[in-house]
Amino acid sequence: MVFGSGESTFVINSLPNPEGLLNVSIKKVGANTRAIHDMEVGAIVGLRGPYGNWFPVKEWEGKDLLIIGGGIGLAPLRPLVN
Repeated sequence: MVFGSGESTFVINSLPNPEGLLNVSIKKVGANTRAIHDMEVGAIVGLRGPYGNWFPVKEWEGKDLLIIGGGIGLAPLRPLVN
C-alpha cells in the first residue's frame, strides 16, 4: 500500500536473503505502481497478506519437476529454480 496513492497486489519473487529482504516485481502501469517506482529508498509502505496458496517445496525435494510459466506469471515461480 502506498499511502495517499492506493493498493495493488504483488507477488514475492525471491527467497529471503541473509538480511531477511524479499524481492517483488512491479510493472509501472498505473497511478499506484508509478508512485511505487517514484519512491525514495527508505520510504514507508504498508503490507497486507500473504494471500493465496503456497508451494509445498519440502514435499518436492528430490523429485523431478516441470515448471511452466510465462510473462509476469513467472515471477512467483522463480524462487523454485535454484
